[in-house]
Amino acid sequence: MKATFCDVSYGPHERNVLDIYLARQTQPSPLFFWIHGGGFYFGDKSERAPRIADFLVERGISVIATNYRFSTHAIYPAPYLDCRRALPFSRYHASSWGLDPNRVALGGLSAGAGMALWLGFRSDMANPHSQDPIERESTRPRCIYSTIGQTSYDPRFIRQVVGGQAHMSYGLAQLFGVSKDRWPELDEEVKRLVEDGAAINFLDSTAPPVLTMYDDFSQDAPVEGEQPEWILSEPNAPLWYKMICRLQNRIRQRRSEKLWEIFFAVISGLNEGLLMALVYPVWCCRKILLKIITK
Repeated sequence: MKATFCDVSYGPHERNVLDIYLARQTQPSPLFFWIHGGGFYFGDKSERAPRIADFLVERGISVIATNYRFSTHAIYPAPYLDCRRALPFSRYHASSWGLDPNRVALGGLSAGAGMALWLGFRSDMANPHSQDPIERESTRPRCIYSTIGQTSYDPRFIRQVVGGQAHMSYGLAQLFGVSKDRWPELDEEVKRLVEDGAAINFLDSTAPPVLTMYDDFSQDAPVEGEQPEWILSEPNAPLWYKMICRLQNRIRQRRSEKLWEIFFAVISGLNEGLLMALVYPVWCCRKILLKIITK
């Protein structure tokens, strides 16, 4: 699908641009705000957004897809702050684009999902006293859709819950401005950065509902207490970490359309109770909520 408006600038950097896909409605439409993935050093808003918009626009939901600075341009928190700017920017211009600023869902893939969770779990960062009207707009979504997202990029946390070499990612070293030969050693300043960049550290009972999907596991999420044979690149990962609301292909094929429809209902302001019966925050007190209603 072709964007209604392309490369709309929301900031001074060349990657501070977004694409807008507007639904044709007589009333202001809900908005799905999409953040692309790419390990914080590659990717583009054009990669998946047209397909997402194809699906959503015909259902009356507009889509905005944003770019942000890579870690090669500026380290954390720069990419996060770009998204934190782009979302209120979209809300500020909602009336001129026919959008409802009160019905906004966030979504993202991988790094983009991590930033979506970070925005959604943090307290609203709007500054009602700012001279900049965009800064006065809310950063909180109504709900979040996360695809293969991460709740923390802290190598200590990753080493503890995943194990193996996952915490050695040089992409994370680059994100936090640490040389590859030093990572994952952290000085006090980098510790502060990685802790501030972990969405899980800001999760509380006020967090919006989350639909999170992981496509790289080969079996259904088991009920609590089962110990299945997982086919994973990190076979020693603890069971609770592997059970992050995983929707296996069979479930996805048979039920994902219904899950999407319920997710859309929350964005649209309908049947919110139904969504809450199926979609839960990813983490609660650093533990995962594992029950998925599949009937």
